[in-house]
Amino acid sequence: MKALRGVLLAAAGAVLSGCSGIVTVPGYAATVRPAFLQQYSRGGSMSTLWYEGSDAHYHYFRHLFKVSSAYRIRRSDLQWPEEFPKGSRKPVYCSPQFVRMGN
Repeated sequence: MKALRGVLLAAAGAVLSGCSGIVTVPGYAATVRPAFLQQYSRGGSMSTLWYEGSDAHYHYFRHLFKVSSAYRIRRSDLQWPEEFPKGSRKPVYCSPQFVRMGN
Protein backbone atom coordinates (compact mmCIF):
# COMPACT_ATOMS: atom_id res chain seq x y z
CA MET A 1 0.00 0.00 0.00
CA LYS A 2 2.87 2.41 0.78
CA ALA A 3 4.44 1.70 -2.60
CA LEU A 4 1.17 2.52 -4.38
CA ARG A 5 0.86 5.77 -2.44
CA GLY A 6 4.42 6.71 -3.46
CA VAL A 7 3.67 6.03 -7.11
CA LEU A 8 0.47 8.10 -6.93
CA LEU A 9 2.28 11.01 -5.27
CA ALA A 10 5.02 10.91 -7.91
CA ALA A 11 2.43 10.83 -10.70
CA ALA A 12 0.51 13.74 -9.16
CA GLY A 13 3.73 15.75 -8.91
CA ALA A 14 4.56 15.11 -12.55
CA VAL A 15 1.09 16.17 -13.67
CA LEU A 16 1.12 19.33 -11.57
CA SER A 17 4.57 20.39 -12.73
CA GLY A 18 3.52 20.54 -16.39
CA CYS A 19 6.09 20.91 -19.16
CA SER A 20 8.58 23.04 -17.29
CA GLY A 21 9.17 20.73 -14.36
CA ILE A 22 8.62 23.63 -11.97
CA VAL A 23 5.32 24.09 -10.16
CA THR A 24 4.27 27.72 -10.06
CA VAL A 25 1.75 29.01 -7.58
CA PRO A 26 -0.55 31.94 -8.46
CA GLY A 27 0.89 35.15 -7.03
CA TYR A 28 4.36 33.64 -6.63
CA ALA A 29 7.23 33.71 -9.11
CA ALA A 30 9.60 30.73 -9.11
CA THR A 31 13.27 31.74 -8.97
CA VAL A 32 15.15 30.26 -11.95
CA ARG A 33 18.47 30.66 -13.76
CA PRO A 34 18.51 32.45 -17.14
CA ALA A 35 19.16 29.18 -19.02
CA PHE A 36 15.82 27.79 -17.80
CA LEU A 37 13.89 30.41 -19.79
CA GLN A 38 15.65 29.46 -23.04
CA GLN A 39 13.02 26.77 -23.61
CA TYR A 40 10.45 29.56 -24.06
CA SER A 41 12.57 31.51 -26.54
CA ARG A 42 13.38 29.14 -29.38
CA GLY A 43 10.47 29.73 -31.72
CA GLY A 44 7.16 28.05 -32.27
CA SER A 45 4.09 28.13 -30.08
CA MET A 46 6.12 27.86 -26.86
CA SER A 47 7.88 31.19 -27.53
CA THR A 48 5.64 33.25 -25.33
CA LEU A 49 8.00 34.84 -22.83
CA TRP A 50 7.12 38.27 -21.45
CA TYR A 51 9.25 40.64 -19.38
CA GLU A 52 7.16 42.18 -16.57
CA GLY A 53 9.72 44.49 -15.01
CA SER A 54 12.35 44.49 -12.30
CA ASP A 55 12.75 45.39 -8.64
CA ALA A 56 15.86 45.84 -6.51
CA HIS A 57 16.62 42.11 -6.49
CA TYR A 58 14.93 40.36 -9.46
CA HIS A 59 13.84 40.58 -13.10
CA TYR A 60 10.31 39.14 -13.58
CA PHE A 61 9.12 37.10 -16.55
CA ARG A 62 5.92 35.30 -17.47
CA HIS A 63 5.36 32.40 -19.83
CA LEU A 64 1.85 32.26 -21.31
CA PHE A 65 0.80 29.01 -22.94
CA LYS A 66 -2.49 27.43 -21.83
CA VAL A 67 -1.67 28.59 -18.31
CA SER A 68 0.37 31.48 -16.97
CA SER A 69 3.66 30.68 -15.20
CA ALA A 70 5.64 33.37 -13.39
CA TYR A 71 9.41 33.31 -13.01
CA ARG A 72 12.06 35.60 -11.59
CA ILE A 73 15.80 35.78 -12.18
CA ARG A 74 18.25 37.38 -9.77
CA ARG A 75 19.62 40.65 -11.09
CA SER A 76 23.13 39.36 -10.40
CA ASP A 77 22.46 36.47 -12.84
CA LEU A 78 21.13 38.55 -15.74
CA GLN A 79 21.79 42.01 -17.17
CA TRP A 80 18.49 43.05 -18.77
CA PRO A 81 18.48 45.96 -21.25
CA GLU A 82 15.71 48.54 -21.10
CA GLU A 83 14.44 47.44 -17.71
CA PHE A 84 11.58 49.20 -15.95
CA PRO A 85 10.02 48.91 -12.47
CA LYS A 86 7.69 45.91 -12.11
CA GLY A 87 4.08 47.01 -12.43
CA SER A 88 4.88 50.41 -13.94
CA ARG A 89 4.14 49.36 -17.54
CA LYS A 90 2.48 46.59 -19.49
CA PRO A 91 4.59 43.43 -19.96
CA VAL A 92 6.84 43.34 -23.03
CA TYR A 93 7.10 40.31 -25.34
CA CYS A 94 10.76 39.31 -25.12
CA SER A 95 11.29 35.80 -26.53
CA PRO A 96 13.41 36.97 -29.51
CA GLN A 97 15.37 39.40 -27.34
CA PHE A 98 16.14 36.71 -24.79
CA VAL A 99 17.59 34.49 -27.53
CA ARG A 100 19.80 37.29 -28.90
CA MET A 101 21.26 37.82 -25.41
CA GLY A 102 22.58 34.26 -25.52
CA ASN A 103 21.60 33.39 -21.95
